[in-house]
Parts: sequence; structure tokens; C-alpha cells
Amino acid sequence: MGLGCMGMSAFYGTTDEGEAIATIRRALELGCTFLDTGEMYGPFTNEELVGKAIAGRPRDEVTIATKWGIRFAPTDDNPTNRVLDGSRENLRRSIEGSLQRLGTDHVDLYFQHRIDPNVPVEESVGAMAELVAEGKVRHIGLSEAAPDTLRRAAAAHPIAAVQTEYSLWTRDPEAEVLPTCRELGIGFVAYSPLGRGFLSGRFTSPEELHPDDFRRHVPRWQGDNLATTSGSWRRCASWRARRAARPGNSRWHGCWRRARTSCRSRAPSGGPFSRRTGARSTSRSPTRTSSGSRPSCRRRPATATTPWDGQHQRVMLQECLGYRRSHGGGRGGQAGQPPPSVA
Repeated sequence: MGLGCMGMSAFYGTTDEGEAIATIRRALELGCTFLDTGEMYGPFTNEELVGKAIAGRPRDEVTIATKWGIRFAPTDDNPTNRVLDGSRENLRRSIEGSLQRLGTDHVDLYFQHRIDPNVPVEESVGAMAELVAEGKVRHIGLSEAAPDTLRRAAAAHPIAAVQTEYSLWTRDPEAEVLPTCRELGIGFVAYSPLGRGFLSGRFTSPEELHPDDFRRHVPRWQGDNLATTSGSWRRCASWRARRAARPGNSRWHGCWRRARTSCRSRAPSGGPFSRRTGARSTSRSPTRTSSGSRPSCRRRPATATTPWDGQHQRVMLQECLGYRRSHGGGRGGQAGQPPPSVA
């Protein structure tokens, strides 16, 4: 089982280091041993947080995944600016910093966070393979990579896992990415399986979020999009109530089960915990309805996409690169330029 640690340090408003460390340690006690972090989260502070949480614990009891490839590059106009950088030089800088912050001599799974369109993926993966040979990295992964990119990368070096957003309202991987993973024998790590909190029922409106929470600006949390999604959520909630299943458990397990049946999945990363609870690590299998079917909100065709999916992915990339709507800064912080596309 996996725990995504990003929200403990960044993007979701206020943070509490003591609560976050207690959460990670409680997750480990419950058998949730796969911890997902990244250099960009904070930046840097999330890896430090994970390092503090696992300090003193036998290293083989924890599987650590972290990421590189989005370089923090603040400018006068945009102090949060970040750029895609898949170069060997950035990789070397990143791995040494991550190992130091995590307090370990190796990373179990090292993801390229986003594909740099200016550096062939074969070059980036080849450089990562050198880290495997040196013992600093055990396995290589890619985050948000297209099927053709996966094939090119896998031809250069075995790819252990692909990380992509996947939940009941983000079904895009089912069309091409999951079949490609199955074809190539690549594991799949699903992030935000609870729809960044929405599918857990904890939030129903962006007004309920902290003023600094980036989800307030995500298209699917706005206007008609939110109304459409809320209808699906109510159908799921009705089914869940009849089966006496916790909202997070039923959806988390559903995402996990779908990934396992679609490819050889490693484990989905859980959403950020905000309480010292084991609810998301003790999910039970959702039962069928009296007619033997799953809830109607899960019958959407695998190839279907919602009208805002493309816009949602663009906003996610903008957030990764520190893109700020107030001045239109894109890559390198130049006003008026859109953020780069990612394969």
C-alpha cells in the first residue's frame, strides 16, 4: 500500500509537520510501507519530512519513491517559478540532494517527474540507468508519460513503474496508458485516487478549502463542472450508504483493484492524510448491489473523458511549473507564454 506525502508540505494550504510525521509513522505501522515524495514538493521540504519520519527505522522496512526533473528556478517576477529539466546535470544534482534530505544511501523508485520536451527521454533514462549501476537508485519510473514515450524509455532501460493521476473522475489512463503498461510489464502507481479529497466526501465546494489551496483554481472544482461531478458523487454516496462502506475506503479500493486488473501494479499512492487515522489503509472490498452490479457511477466507458480533462491536465502542469495566472508566466517566467506541453 502507498502513501502520497506531497500534501503534507505543499499545495493544499496550511501544513503541520508534527501531525504529518505522526501520520507517516502510523501508516507504516499499519503496513503502508510505500512512501511517495518528490524534490519539487516544498520544494525540498517534503523529502526532509519523510526523512525525519523514517529516521531510526530499518531501511528495508520502507520503500521510498521520489522524483526529479522539475527544477526550482525563481525569478524576480515569479518567485515560485519552476522549469522542466531532464538533463544529466540536473539529475546528478537532484539525486545527491534527495539522498541527503531523505537520510538514505539509495532510492527504491526514482521517477522523472515530467518529461522534458527538450531532452530525448532516452538520454534522461540512460542517465538514470547510471544511477542504478552505482547503487543510488534501485528502480526507474516515469510520471505522466505518454504510451510512445513509455516504449522509447523501456527500450533504453527497464521501467519499473509509471505514475499518473487515476480515480473515478480521472479515467484517462484506461484508454492507452494502462494497456501499454500491461504490454510492457510496467507497474502503475495511481496518484490522487480520492480525487484530491473530493471523492472522500470531505469537500464539496472550493469555498471550503484554505485560501492558499491550489484546488480552488482547478477547473473541475468550478461551476458547471462541479455540478456535473457532484451528481456522480451523490450516486456513489447513495450506493456506499446502502453498503455501510466508508467513502475513502470504497473508492481507494476500487482504484487499486482496477489498476491491479489492468496491469502489474506496484501500489497506488494514497491521498494526503490530515488526521492520524488508519481508515485509508484498512479498506475492505466493496460488495455488489442486490442486483449484483457495481454502482452506476462506475459504468463509464474506459475510453470516455470528461469535457474538462484536457484543461485539468494543463492546470496541473501549470501548478507544477509555478505558473501564476496573475502575470501569465510560463516556462522561465516569461509573461504571456503558456506552459510547455508534456508527452
